[in-house]
Amino acid sequence: MTTVIQVPLRAGGLEIDDLHIQYGAHVALQRMSLRIAPGMIHGIIGPAGSGKTSFLRTLNRMSVELDGASVEGRVTLDGATIVGDDVMVDAHGLARLRRRMGIVFATLQPLPRSIYDNVAYGPRIAGIREKAALDDLVERSLRAVHM
Repeated sequence: MTTVIQVPLRAGGLEIDDLHIQYGAHVALQRMSLRIAPGMIHGIIGPAGSGKTSFLRTLNRMSVELDGASVEGRVTLDGATIVGDDVMVDAHGLARLRRRMGIVFATLQPLPRSIYDNVAYGPRIAGIREKAALDDLVERSLRAVHM
């Protein structure tokens, strides 16, 4: 069964068409379609295990790139396909996408890298490349949270 929620789009927006997410034999999200107009704020709610996190992780390709999910359907952001059968995203494209498609999770979601690389990730994509500056920023950040 496909659930379709229509919201009139202005220029661009987020469009999810017939999205299906699966981990091996486990279906995490079954055939969902949704339109979100630019500038709109939405909350995703539902019971535990209903596919909320899988859905959100798919929007910025974490479910495919990190979790090994099988994803069918298509997701477009401002008219550009970001998830679909024919979409390949290189590291630079993935960084650009994740700058636009940020997610704040209720629980910690570290990248599959070192603690240093997790803390330095944001500053690096913001353009900070000098090792001494990154070292200082990482140390100050970890000390600030008593790590």
